Amino acid sequence: MRNKQIFRVSFIVSIALLLCGQNVFAYIINESNNIQMEVHYDYIEDGELKGGIEIVALDTVQMTKEVYQVAASWAVTTIRDNGSPNNRVNIVTLGDGYTADELDAYASQVNTNINGYFNQEPLKTYANYFNVYRVDVISNESGIGEEEKDTALGMWYNTVTRILEIDYNEAINVASAAPETDTVLALANSSVYGGAGYGGEGHIGVATIPGSNSSSVDLALHEFGHSFALLKDEYFSSSGTDVYTDPEPTTWVNASTYITSEMESLQTKWYRWLDHPEVDTFEGAKTFEYGLYRPTDDSKMRSLDRPFGPVNSEQIIFNIYEHVSPIDDATAGSTSPLPGDTEFYVIPLEPVGHSLDVQWAINGVNVSDATDVTFRPDSVSLTSGIYELSVTVTDNTTMVRNENKRSSLMTVTRSWTFEAVVNEEVTADINGDKWVDLADFALFALYWLDTDCTDVPACGGADLTGDGNVLFDDFLSMADAWLDYYEVFIAKVEFDDSMVDTAGLHPVVPQNGASITNVSGEFIIGTGALELDGVNDYVRIDGLCSDMVEQDYTFTAWVKSRSHDSAQYLMSINTSTSGNRLRIGNKSGNTNLRIYDSSWRDTSTPVFDEQWHFVAFSMLDSNGQAKVYVDGALIYS
Repeated sequence: MRNKQIFRVSFIVSIALLLCGQNVFAYIINESNNIQMEVHYDYIEDGELKGGIEIVALDTVQMTKEVYQVAASWAVTTIRDNGSPNNRVNIVTLGDGYTADELDAYASQVNTNINGYFNQEPLKTYANYFNVYRVDVISNESGIGEEEKDTALGMWYNTVTRILEIDYNEAINVASAAPETDTVLALANSSVYGGAGYGGEGHIGVATIPGSNSSSVDLALHEFGHSFALLKDEYFSSSGTDVYTDPEPTTWVNASTYITSEMESLQTKWYRWLDHPEVDTFEGAKTFEYGLYRPTDDSKMRSLDRPFGPVNSEQIIFNIYEHVSPIDDATAGSTSPLPGDTEFYVIPLEPVGHSLDVQWAINGVNVSDATDVTFRPDSVSLTSGIYELSVTVTDNTTMVRNENKRSSLMTVTRSWTFEAVVNEEVTADINGDKWVDLADFALFALYWLDTDCTDVPACGGADLTGDGNVLFDDFLSMADAWLDYYEVFIAKVEFDDSMVDTAGLHPVVPQNGASITNVSGEFIIGTGALELDGVNDYVRIDGLCSDMVEQDYTFTAWVKSRSHDSAQYLMSINTSTSGNRLRIGNKSGNTNLRIYDSSWRDTSTPVFDEQWHFVAFSMLDSNGQAKVYVDGALIYS
């Protein structure tokens, strides 16, 4: 949530500027402790939007002492619930001049106006950023007219000023019945055209409209442009001054004294939009016919039934992001580093029609292709240590061209620390295909002689010695690993001098006298081998079957049989529920390999012939396909 400011605090300043609803106004606190408010009002004359300026007073003593009493007696209905009020723009609707019997009519008018709000851009795109609450305010008298009645909020049409006035303090008081209030839309029980707005920058805006007027939706949006987005009127009026002679109004987003060439030269106001076909500098704005320019020929800030236009839409989006953060939720922070296998997540807000962009980074360096809403640090090659993980979420909508504002308002970063605990052995398998071959060397060559690498993994993985450089010692490491094959072991038992799973995952249990023999010069690799008697010796590796379920796996072994007189088995995979799932062995009196895969299949490949052979069995669990290799040759599939 951004800049959810407390109204009471903001009114203790001595001088301020407020820009509001269909009333853009400035105020000062005079000697009688009243706020003198300059109010812009709007009306229709000869089919065109007109307006003027009047001064009203608000009692600051009343505002600071009474406004914040919660009006708990009024019923509140949630019209739109798009998430936590702490990270949404919260519109609260009020009604005045509606008796208890007229609340259904009031509710219907609220729905009409709110639906109209979110049928026009940019609110249509950012509809998910808003919550809407309706407060059912009951008045003793029905209707709003040209004289004050016994109504809850004191609304009436001031025929002298043409303002649809409201008791501002009471409106804020009543709106506080909702979970949170960022802007207020007050409907009068009337069809007479007229409107007013109270509030502005840093304050809660209150816009007043006639609930049943045929133009109420556009009138409400026009006022929203004033009170929420601080936009000025773009029309000129007979009740306004003809020529603007004051200096450039630097805080006015959609009004300027600069013509196109000056704006481009100074790179100010809406210069970024001047190449847009609808945007230029059109004379006449903020009731002045001459001396002030507006960004489009006609927009909702000049006429009803018109779009806001590119410049005004951009400003509305900025003000939406003054209230909300692009990140709605994320992994909770911690005072200590989180484990490296944590699945971190971020939940961005979701506009209609596009998604916010996500980028994860480690120690400030973007991780390639890490643009999903979840990320696990252990998916990246790291050495052991403490790292900072961050995620940046940005709204890259094309409706915004001011990159400074995009960076400050529409981009947010969350960060954590995590601890990586990994095997410190650096693999020369740079491309991750398990082989160290020409494909890895090609990647290695891309980083040759690079120094001071800061990316993750360092130098694209070519820094094999971990010193941040790719130099001759890395080349030696690559050469030393050349044509090596890397595999993730489910279990690895070498039988050199012990029966231990060096992958550290499974107990190895010898049965019926199975033991290790050491005969110098006898073995193809290592210093020992498993000795079995050919009768009932075997080794059981507990828990292996469950780890091989629903994944591809390969069993490999160097084997030598001293006899083939009886049936023997190199490997048997079984479970307590399904019995033998797979066996590799021989048929009594036969040297050839035999495979049991739902039924016995004989091969013509000798394995039980008193010679050493390398046997590999692979199972592709995704399609149930089994393959058997002997000495590198595929003999069964």
